[in-house]
Amino acid sequence: MTPHFLPRRGFWLALLPILSCTPSTPDGGTLPSSAAPTSQALPLNTGPTLLRDINTLPSPFPPILTDTYSYGGGVATLANGTTLMVLEDHLTGLELWRSNGTAAGTTLTRDLTPGLLSSSQGPTALTAAGNVAYFFSATSFAGKLGLWKTDGTTPGTLVLHEFDSVLDDHGWRQGEIAALGSSAFFSFDDGLWKTDGTVAGTRELKRFPPAELYDTERRGIEVAQALGDVMLLVANDAASGMELWKTDGTEAGTVLVKDLVPGPASSWPRWFTRSGSNVFFAAGPEQARNELWKTDGTPEGTVRLLEFPIHMNHIGGMAAAGGTLFFSTYRFSTFGALWKTDGTPQGTVEVMPFNSWRYHDLTPVGNRVFFVAHDSAGEELWTSDGTATGTSRVADLWPGAGDAQPTNLFAWKGHLYFQATPRERVLALYRTDGTAAGTVELKSWEGYTGDSIPSRLHPINVGDSLVFRVEPLSGGVEMWRTDGTVAGTRILEPLRPDATQSSQVGLRNVGILNDQVFFLASDDGVTSSLWRSNGTAAGTSRVRRFEGASTYFFFAEGTAGQRVGSQLFFVPDNDIHRAELWKTDGTEAGTVRVKDFATGPGEYNNVSNLVELGGALIFSTGSYAPVRLWRSDGTEAGTTQFVPSDTSGDFIMEKTRLVKLGSQILFFAQDEEENKALWTTDGTSAGTRRLELFTPGEESDYAYVGEVVAGEGAIYFEVNLYSWKTQEQLVQLWKSDGTEAGTVPLITQGLSSIDKLAWANGRLYFSGEDAVHGAELWVSDGTVEGTRLLAELASGPASSYPHQFTKLGTSVFFTAHDATHGFEPFVTNGTPEGTVRLADIWPGAESGMRILDEDQTAFITPLALEDRGVVIFTAAEPEGGAELWRTDGTAAGTYRWVDAVPGAISADPSNLARVGDRLFFFAVDEAHGREPWAVSLDHPGT
Repeated sequence: MTPHFLPRRGFWLALLPILSCTPSTPDGGTLPSSAAPTSQALPLNTGPTLLRDINTLPSPFPPILTDTYSYGGGVATLANGTTLMVLEDHLTGLELWRSNGTAAGTTLTRDLTPGLLSSSQGPTALTAAGNVAYFFSATSFAGKLGLWKTDGTTPGTLVLHEFDSVLDDHGWRQGEIAALGSSAFFSFDDGLWKTDGTVAGTRELKRFPPAELYDTERRGIEVAQALGDVMLLVANDAASGMELWKTDGTEAGTVLVKDLVPGPASSWPRWFTRSGSNVFFAAGPEQARNELWKTDGTPEGTVRLLEFPIHMNHIGGMAAAGGTLFFSTYRFSTFGALWKTDGTPQGTVEVMPFNSWRYHDLTPVGNRVFFVAHDSAGEELWTSDGTATGTSRVADLWPGAGDAQPTNLFAWKGHLYFQATPRERVLALYRTDGTAAGTVELKSWEGYTGDSIPSRLHPINVGDSLVFRVEPLSGGVEMWRTDGTVAGTRILEPLRPDATQSSQVGLRNVGILNDQVFFLASDDGVTSSLWRSNGTAAGTSRVRRFEGASTYFFFAEGTAGQRVGSQLFFVPDNDIHRAELWKTDGTEAGTVRVKDFATGPGEYNNVSNLVELGGALIFSTGSYAPVRLWRSDGTEAGTTQFVPSDTSGDFIMEKTRLVKLGSQILFFAQDEEENKALWTTDGTSAGTRRLELFTPGEESDYAYVGEVVAGEGAIYFEVNLYSWKTQEQLVQLWKSDGTEAGTVPLITQGLSSIDKLAWANGRLYFSGEDAVHGAELWVSDGTVEGTRLLAELASGPASSYPHQFTKLGTSVFFTAHDATHGFEPFVTNGTPEGTVRLADIWPGAESGMRILDEDQTAFITPLALEDRGVVIFTAAEPEGGAELWRTDGTAAGTYRWVDAVPGAISADPSNLARVGDRLFFFAVDEAHGREPWAVSLDHPGT
């Protein structure tokens, strides 16, 4: 199955860090003195032109991703004081920077993955080792993952080893990186690796068999903790399971330390914490973590200090403070106790029990440990010196029984810094020395609501400052800094002092009407507006603002609009209006809400699948169950639900997509009796009926319909049959002409996946996968005999994952992959010999093509200009960044067409749309963020 390249993420990962707040008036109105600046129109240019700087608010310092996620993040401080961090910048995406805690002292080390797509696969596992740091990253989107080293400079940022690519490297194949001096150990797949910072010295030491935990396969090796001149590991073998190992950096010196749970069962050691000359950890059978152990790296020096009855008490965390090792226990999620040990069984004692506490938040400062517990004063900050009398609440920040909810505990310069909610609707940053008198509120932010923790500050030490993030109620992220004083706690200066924020709020244009493209944008980072453009600055203007509409998302495809006659129907796609159907005739007065489908306060009934049929709009509401079908003439009274005569009208729709075929619409759904079926409708209750029922059969337990596409006189779709018993999936290809007799299978066995269905030039093109060829290029003329493998572009069982099929004259443009060239552009005339690669845009195994097209949105989907015989697409190259390319289907006619941002920095064009003789698109530059641009179709190229 073709991998899903972009994980969905929370709003704070938006590429548009947004500060505030006060909306400007529509164009031509009077600006109040408190309003944001009016967006600026720019003069027409025959080359690439920024049409309008819609959001002119200053661009803030970009978010710092302090935690390492599968898609990137991390902070590391080198021995020489240099701080490295992963920033999510609107210009470069998610990349590695160095900083001294000021905007002027924050610089990009290297733009490894050009453009915003690095925000789904940026640097991960950033780990300091002396005066260098190691991390994982790729150099092109979906390219080979590599181990990198950096000293914080561009010349000193280089790849040490690239791993064999399987396209879904990012997020699961790489494991931890742990430093030992200036070298590092790390895991990749089931292999233990070591690097000394050179290419020649980066090698695999030993491979381990995969482990199993709760019937799930896990990596058989985890790098744990440095101890003297060895690295402690958790590794697997058949005889002992996942147990404590060590390595001295040689294969012969990679050995089992001790089988803590004798035999093939696993102890799964956790919470490795260094204290003195020993490392303490928790272990136990069945991953119970009910035993406290210490080790000096030898079998005889690995001893159990404490054992609780299994499944009664668990060790939840550890912290070394002075010469004491503190650890927490818990049972039933909250009950537990604070313990300490001096490394002997008799010196391992309970300090204080708690009925409710956060056992995972132990933070050492000097000889004391801080944590969060709950008593009659509510949930507050506590501290302990290891004695019962020295264990007490630090302060009652929310007086009485209110919960201050302290979190993000961070030790810095002999004090503890943390966030808390000292009173209703307030988030505050504190500094404490462990006493009530020494607990100071440095800064507070008003307006937060609800019972949960409103924001996580994620403080980090950068230079002489503590830098942290705030997520304001208006959306986005603000970066702040403090020197530990009230006066010295302030917002970070912008990274680019004269730059403005981005206005783009979605990855799909609303649609085309009257030779104008309609799109959503924000001029204040808070409310969204409907805009229109004919590809000129003078013709780019706001149509209507949607008041109170939050715009804190960016990676969202949105709902495609649909033209019906002289009206364009659309869904604003924001928190306030996502359950509303709107229409526009291109004027402010003619942009109105048709109907609100919200079922109650805070509840949504999403509107989607807008399709024109017979002069009316057909669409669905509901995300999964139930899904309802509607018909609209553009008025609220004329917007009515239609119900099939033999059901209640409530469906669980498999793909939630309506496909038009002539005078009917076909869709797939599960009805009240859980029958999966193909349905047809003409927009009336009487004309809505079931065509074909898909049942699992004797060998399968579950049937569902996947992708679907309309061809000439028929639709084509995949049917998946899955067996829970064998864990096997059988995939079939079907077609339907809208009749029962004309709904027939084309492929019933032999393929394990069918993806990226596309109809072009009278044929169906798709990616079909089998055990012999992998996922390769298939074609069908609509008959069983004419459905076949067209070309094997990656030899053997390796896959080329063909997709992005786009009509190009009598040929078809598409993207495919092989291990030698990565994802690059191809063309086919429907024959094996006529299927060729057009260019290796990013030379070598890295990928030049941008491939985020999971839902075939307009984000990076190629655009066909049929009358000109060319296809426009976005591609990236090492020195030119991600820019607009064009092809006429020949190698000579495939070239970079528009370099909107010259040099290696990427404009990363998206949302391509043709308006007359101009091409509309969104792009980013250093001064303006992501804003609307255009270029003449007669532009000769760069």
